Formats: sequence, C-alpha cells, structure tokens
Amino acid sequence: MAAAVAVAVTLGAVGVLGQGQPAGDRTVAVLAAPDARTVELAGAPGVAGRVIASASADTAVLAVDGLPAREGAYVVWTIRDGRPVNERTVAGGTGEPQVVVLPAEGVEAVAVTLEARADAAAPTGPFVARAALG
Repeated sequence: MAAAVAVAVTLGAVGVLGQGQPAGDRTVAVLAAPDARTVELAGAPGVAGRVIASASADTAVLAVDGLPAREGAYVVWTIRDGRPVNERTVAGGTGEPQVVVLPAEGVEAVAVTLEARADAAAPTGPFVARAALG
C-alpha cells in the first residue's frame, strides 16, 4: 500500500484543482519542499495513508487507501482553529488510493469521516482516518 500511495502522490494522480494551480504541480511542490513532513493517518481497520504537508508550499497532500464502499459520502475535513472545514469528498470501494490536495495554512489536522450527506457542515459520522499536523 505504501508504494501505491507514494506512486499516486508522486505522479499527482489527482483530479482536482486548487488555489489557481493544477493539483499535480502543487503535489510536486510539496514533495520538493525542504520543510515537507509526512504524518501517517490513524485509520479504521483496513484504512491507511498519510498526509505530506509543507508550510512553504501552503499545501498538504492527503493519500488514503482502503476506504470500503459504503452508503453515504466520505468527507475530507481540515481543522483550523479547532473548527472543521468540509473540503471535498473522496470515493470508497475503488481499490485505488484517493489523493486530495489541500491548503496547509493554519491546518491543525486532516480527517475523513463517513457522512450521510456530502455537504455536511460539521462531522457527524464516524472518523475513518485522521492525522494531527499541528
């Protein structure tokens, strides 16, 4: 799994754009940043991954694998000043790592929850993965 996540992150296997720069470019910037650090996710059984974050690149890359197919939506959250921000959803049951590029400024933690609705304003479902960055 670690190799698959590393390959996915390195190749910028991300279908999202953010902060005016393509996600693949931002992924490369994080990997090349001298202050990049890696934090392993604490996950539910079978769920694994990591967050690579760089303050200088103002980017964090979340790579999570093993999300089972479930009813509802896997929501990615960033936690800033103790408050959750619904960033986007990722798919479960794909058999592929899900990679998401996020802003890093002020982010204390990154989490994934299983929610009834993708537009949840705050986490209500179970945490399936999380990593403290601050």
